[in-house]
Amino acid sequence: MLTLKQVCERSGLSMVYVRRCVAQGKLSTTKVEIAKNTFRHEVDEKDYENFVKTRGHNGRADGKSKFILYTKVEDLEKILALVKSGELDVEVNKPKQYKKA
Repeated sequence: MLTLKQVCERSGLSMVYVRRCVAQGKLSTTKVEIAKNTFRHEVDEKDYENFVKTRGHNGRADGKSKFILYTKVEDLEKILALVKSGELDVEVNKPKQYKKA
């Protein structure tokens, strides 16, 4: 059995995220009373392995992290040039252009 702290250490996830997964039923736990009216969640090794396998990385099937980069137009052109040359292996989706108010 693993504590939530051990789950965080093994998976590299934050305690907030792990607790949210427990609350949403994505990670099965057993409540163990450690003192009167004081409980600790424990995770079975099989449940942990299943959680890691089914979770995916950032919820994406391709295992890539998704992030948003806010940049100036000049810097975006430099980033796009790096992608085009193959020096930077990422997918770039350019958003709609917003007009300044």
